[in-house]
Amino acid sequence: ETFALFLQALSDLSLPPELSQGGPGAFPVAEVERYRVHVAFAERLAEAARERPIVVVIEDLHWADEATSELVPYLARKLRDARVLLLITYRSDELHRLHPLNHVLAELSRGRLADDIRLKRLTLEEVGDVIRAALGLSRAPTPEFRQALFDRTEGNPFFVEEILRALVEKGELEYRDGSWHRTKSVAELAIPASVRDAVQQRLLGLEPRARKAMQVAAVIGQRFDFELLGTVSGLDEAAVLEAIKAAIEAQLVREETDGDGNETYAFRHALSREAVLTELLQRERRLLHKAVGEAIEKSTARPEERAEELAYHFDEARDATRAYRYHAVAAERSVRTASPAGAIRHLERAIELAPDEDEAELGTLLLRLSDTALSVADTPRALRAVEQARSLADERGDRLAAGEAIYRIAVCRWYLGETSLAMETAREGVTLLEPLGSSAPLAACYGELARLAMIDLRDADAIDLGERAAAMAREVGARETEIKAMNTVGTAIGAAGLAGGDGLAILQRGFAMAEEHGFTAEAERALNNMLAVLGVTDARFSEMQEAHGRSIAYAKKHGHRSDAQLSREVLYPFLAGDWDSALATAEEFRSDGIWGAGREQLTATILVAREGPLPAHLARADAAHRRLLAAGDKQWLAVSTASAATYFVAERWADAIERAGAGYALVTGRDDFGPSRQGAVIAARAAKLLGDEATERRWLDVLVTLEGTPSRDAVGLWARTVAARHGAAPDDPVETLRRGLGLLKDRVWPFVKVVCEQDLIELLVAGGRHSEAAAVYRELVGHWQRAKATWYLGRLESWARGLGVQTVEQ
Repeated sequence: ETFALFLQALSDLSLPPELSQGGPGAFPVAEVERYRVHVAFAERLAEAARERPIVVVIEDLHWADEATSELVPYLARKLRDARVLLLITYRSDELHRLHPLNHVLAELSRGRLADDIRLKRLTLEEVGDVIRAALGLSRAPTPEFRQALFDRTEGNPFFVEEILRALVEKGELEYRDGSWHRTKSVAELAIPASVRDAVQQRLLGLEPRARKAMQVAAVIGQRFDFELLGTVSGLDEAAVLEAIKAAIEAQLVREETDGDGNETYAFRHALSREAVLTELLQRERRLLHKAVGEAIEKSTARPEERAEELAYHFDEARDATRAYRYHAVAAERSVRTASPAGAIRHLERAIELAPDEDEAELGTLLLRLSDTALSVADTPRALRAVEQARSLADERGDRLAAGEAIYRIAVCRWYLGETSLAMETAREGVTLLEPLGSSAPLAACYGELARLAMIDLRDADAIDLGERAAAMAREVGARETEIKAMNTVGTAIGAAGLAGGDGLAILQRGFAMAEEHGFTAEAERALNNMLAVLGVTDARFSEMQEAHGRSIAYAKKHGHRSDAQLSREVLYPFLAGDWDSALATAEEFRSDGIWGAGREQLTATILVAREGPLPAHLARADAAHRRLLAAGDKQWLAVSTASAATYFVAERWADAIERAGAGYALVTGRDDFGPSRQGAVIAARAAKLLGDEATERRWLDVLVTLEGTPSRDAVGLWARTVAARHGAAPDDPVETLRRGLGLLKDRVWPFVKVVCEQDLIELLVAGGRHSEAAAVYRELVGHWQRAKATWYLGRLESWARGLGVQTVEQ
């Protein structure tokens, strides 16, 4: 209808009389009348704008008739000085060469009458935000679902919404238990009818030869080159050129330039290509895929360089032999190009296609799949692959191949929180392989036993087993296993602070060797273990953050996102007070593995501090605590004590003491891990608040002996100050606590600092030094304000006011 868009937008204003009869747009407006209508619209808007600013929003102008389109530049000129903002949207994809809106846009540009804002495609993260908002999810969608939707839509917001709507309408997404669940795999996401019909209408507008060429182009892929299209379609150069020009005119295809400056072509959207493919019969598609694959092979001197394309085409052509070969090659190339997700996809397909008689090669593929899956924190997939590899090795009586699988099974078991089973598995490998003499798998099993000893804080065993593993690995030329063992030995020496040992130097050598020989997973582990040593040796938090940033950058460069890395991506923002980032990562990458339990524990603390001790939040903390305790080694025992912080924030003092209790024996000597030390401080403070002097003394008796690093010295000073209250007070307890807090500057574990600050405030109030107490309080709450810990801040304010402390600076 003529001017319908503007009439709908301006329904609150009196309409121009030329359009008032018979309803909006009931009669076409003659050419000679358009000017009077334009003037009338401009006058109505100018008049309204004198009373208040006016914003007119017109959506989808590309659908408007010519008269409506002409009104836009007229209003832009006439209302330039009025308090009127015209906000016009249109889809550039709809503007073919002869579209009338092109003239309107050109006129606006020539007259500098408009600001043109090009909306970029959504990023992967923004697509996740749209999914979460559109479906009302309580947490981020799974990375798999988000990635699949992003790949299919290329970040086009309209396509994202249309696919989500289609999924719901077709029952492929259903609402139950308070959230949306997919009923089909991601690979089966449907093309919305609205998108398919629009593309097919454009396709039908092409002449037959051009339509056929575009169908061949769709089989080739999202991007296609001129020569390959000509070869497979059988069309001559002129006909191919005309077909591409027609497709560009129909907004199906765009011309691009590759990295070498050569022209290439691409479908404007992945869904456009898929809609074109639906025009072909299945048999037609198979035959075309085979023709494309063979054409690429013949035209390429090194077909392996195009293994990704060839694997796809021969797979679609049902040529299992060639598809298997190229999937295996594509997997190796994906690993080298930092694309582990692609490697996993190719490896799984190669495993499906592998000939039954080639069990040794199948076993190798399964081991590669396991290693790659671990690099992206997919432990269940890694374990399934390696258990299948061991089964194949056992069937053919290949003990060395079985040993290669066994040590990986041990690693997976530990990642799943089954430390005892991991140690049992590694010992089984040693028993199986030792009669065969030195070998790479035997060295790897020794290396895994060394790693497990290191994690259990048995430093002497870790060093002994690690050096044995490294020596055997050098003997048999197993460089990667040698580096693994060096990383373990360096960590054990560095964390234990052994005299005459330089653990960080060993880790740095291990990193350099891993880099030199392309063992990126071990290079990443070396960086991670350097951070662990820095933490145990009480480095400054700023130094640790810098090292953490280098580690993250390295992992990103190589496409890794291991479970250890994900946990650091939660821990470091948590410690820094950037809880939004910590929570986003923790919620997106929830898992049943042991690292996931650590992330759950921090998540529970964040949620309680922000929202209060809701049963669901405390249940998450309890489940994570039990999971960590069940792991069975000292590292996770220490980490489990971090749940004491959750209950400390919740003011559940007895529960905080109980959760810290698991680490009581650790808070001495070498076993004094940061989380267990924090738990001990929390337990002592909680016992004081409960009035349980015996429990408070029990914890203080352990803590008063701490010394040797800044954080340990600070805790020792605090503990001696608090313990002295039960006897003779130190000369100046306030200054002693201030000295301790000075040592905690730029150190980790914020709850140690908050307990020390609370005790200092109480001492200052007791001495009548209220202004000093208020200053300490303002410093105390700074961290929690950055963290947006709303509920906890309220409890801190209530506590301070109860002491008579002024909580707001006057």
